[in-house]
Amino acid sequence: METQTREAENMTFNAVKQTNQKLHSNPEISDHNKQVLDEFFRTMQTRGTGESTLKDYASRFNSIAEHIDFKLDQAERRDIESIVAGFNTDRITKRNEEPYSDYSKKKFWKTIRVFYKTFMDKKGKGFNEELDGTELIEDLEISTNINYDIDLDTRPTPEHIQSVAEQTNNLRDRALIQFGWATGARIGELLYTDESHKYPKGIKWEDIRFNGDEMWVTLRGKTGEREIPIRTSKPLMKRLWEQSEKELESHVFKEKNMSNLCPKCNSRVYARDRSTYERRTYGCDSCGWEDNHEKAKKEKKPLKDSAARKRLKRLMAETDIPDILHRKPHKVFRAA
Repeated sequence: METQTREAENMTFNAVKQTNQKLHSNPEISDHNKQVLDEFFRTMQTRGTGESTLKDYASRFNSIAEHIDFKLDQAERRDIESIVAGFNTDRITKRNEEPYSDYSKKKFWKTIRVFYKTFMDKKGKGFNEELDGTELIEDLEISTNINYDIDLDTRPTPEHIQSVAEQTNNLRDRALIQFGWATGARIGELLYTDESHKYPKGIKWEDIRFNGDEMWVTLRGKTGEREIPIRTSKPLMKRLWEQSEKELESHVFKEKNMSNLCPKCNSRVYARDRSTYERRTYGCDSCGWEDNHEKAKKEKKPLKDSAARKRLKRLMAETDIPDILHRKPHKVFRAA
């Protein structure tokens, strides 16, 4: 018993730690299950599973940790049935008690399927040769309902999006249009909004990971945080990154022109007189700083959602995109 305790203390679960720090430190996951998951990540990695996919699996296990009160490699049918029923009845929810979307439920079920059908495998072959993972989850499925009726007249097609993007040669605008449509994000999740907004800062480069033919995007909004994989718009976003300052904490979408900012409080400063630019004095209304333009900080401010809406409306004016989207251009993204 003492030997087993020392072995547990010496377990580092490196594969788990490298894949997801939160899962590694989650007290609701037993050391036994962490060891099993450690082997799972190692095995899937050697089989060529990408880093982003492994991170997604880890995130799913971490989210349902409190519901895994059994040994993963010794699961019984009723254990898996309980998890499936939890999703189907919305008993298993997000931490804010909101139900998971159908998209998320599908991702959870894929994770469970891969774990038991690919890693545990059939009896006599997988991680635990006594367990038949394929039989364990046979005829079980987390139900989703994604085939709801859609009014196609209110939905932009890829051709509509391309026609809007072709109205500008500006890389930032083209990337915003294609990227926004590909993610289906709320415009307030992508761009800077006023400070009263719950998530006012907009998306930054640290929220985007390029991985092979796709990129993974972390979005934060009123429904919480979610990570999605997309392929459409990746070439444009890659070019935008190459032309940026390549700073991960920098905003992805910025104003085209430099702004004069206060070196003390970073607020925008304004001209105090009408003299020539070289002699012009600038002042800050927030902290009272005042000096010539050379002392002002030069920086591109984040593109605001209000400015983007106006820009989208102008670009859409010459296209045949549905009328409802002309009236509400921000729905170009959410209606995708």
